[in-house]
Amino acid sequence: WEMMDGSVMCRLISGKTRVAPKVKITVPRMELVGSLMAVRLAQKVKDSLQLTFKAVRYFTDSSAVLGMLKGESGGYLEFVGTRVSEIKTKSEPDSEWFWIPTDCNLADMGTRQNVQPQEMTQGTAYQDGMPWMYEPVTSWPVKKTFTAPPPEEMKKDIRQAACNIVREENWIERLARQPQMGRSLEKLQRTVAYVVLIGSRFRKKTESNRLRWEEERGGKEWSERGRPEQDKHKHNRRHTHTKQQHH
Repeated sequence: WEMMDGSVMCRLISGKTRVAPKVKITVPRMELVGSLMAVRLAQKVKDSLQLTFKAVRYFTDSSAVLGMLKGESGGYLEFVGTRVSEIKTKSEPDSEWFWIPTDCNLADMGTRQNVQPQEMTQGTAYQDGMPWMYEPVTSWPVKKTFTAPPPEEMKKDIRQAACNIVREENWIERLARQPQMGRSLEKLQRTVAYVVLIGSRFRKKTESNRLRWEEERGGKEWSERGRPEQDKHKHNRRHTHTKQQHH
């Protein structure tokens, strides 16, 4: 706490440790579990004291944990992904999490085998904080340094890829980029528009004439089929006779 006279007071309110499981677990996973314990404990302390905190800061000596917190929880395997998601829900990794050297990390005292009970009693650094905690925040031995998440914790189906998209210009755009053709671009566009319009009208006219010819032809064939046999023969003879006269 920062006192009214500008001085700083540090006191241990609560602490928690957990024995490592018998099942073999990697160090980054153990560090991540410890970080999750920290945010859970901080949440309980805040709820119990019912005070408004100006700032909350979390410290870890594992740069791998900071690296995992920088990534998306959905890109990790289930063990890491669920814990990263909860830590992000209960804290702000970008502004509240910091890396600190191991010898400045008080939480490590609860896990060291060579630490004696008298080193954690009242009046010790474990209870009242290390000297650096009494200094201005700008002088703290902390960093935002992190390393890449362990590859074995990443989902195998997640791949990052980069590609270049090349847009191909049409021939009008290529002409427009030439200074000598820039002035006549508008004229060229009008000319192309007229050509397209004339072609469209010609196509419609051709299709219309073809349809009219097919209808007339179909009508003649239908009338020929419906005419009596005698009339057909008479018509054929007349048609033949007419041809002979012409010859």
